[in-house]
Amino acid sequence: MESFSTEFIKAEELMKAQSFDEALKLFNSAVQADPANPVYVSQRGVCYYHLKDLKSALDDMNKSVELDPTYSYRYASRAYMRDAMGDVKGALEDYTKATELDPDDAVSFNNLGLIEEKLGYMESSKKSFKKADDLAKMLEETGIVTEEELMASQAV
Repeated sequence: MESFSTEFIKAEELMKAQSFDEALKLFNSAVQADPANPVYVSQRGVCYYHLKDLKSALDDMNKSVELDPTYSYRYASRAYMRDAMGDVKGALEDYTKATELDPDDAVSFNNLGLIEEKLGYMESSKKSFKKADDLAKMLEETGIVTEEELMASQAV
């Protein structure tokens, strides 16, 4: 299990409490101390997103993907941000990559379907939504996740 700095842990707590300005200061300290840590960089990006600094958020998400190109969450988070910035095709690329890296991620499949729908790709959006529904149902039936947890996880 990865160990995190005290600054990072406190920043995460502050972000959960929606104290984004204070969280950002601590994320900056954590990133300064360990600039190659993709978790620190991506979570600072999420914090920037909540502060509505979309350029900095996207810069951090790009860096975190560069640091760890194998983790689907980073692509899904960047896709969410790209969509918010109007880069729907970029979001499509990232959600597609996220689902390739984690073919059991119901949230990414659902969000991929939403992006495909936006782009008018109705047949592929139906397939993505079906995959998301099938995965969500399987997770709920096995008790791995409840519908409420699944819905809560869709927020960046």
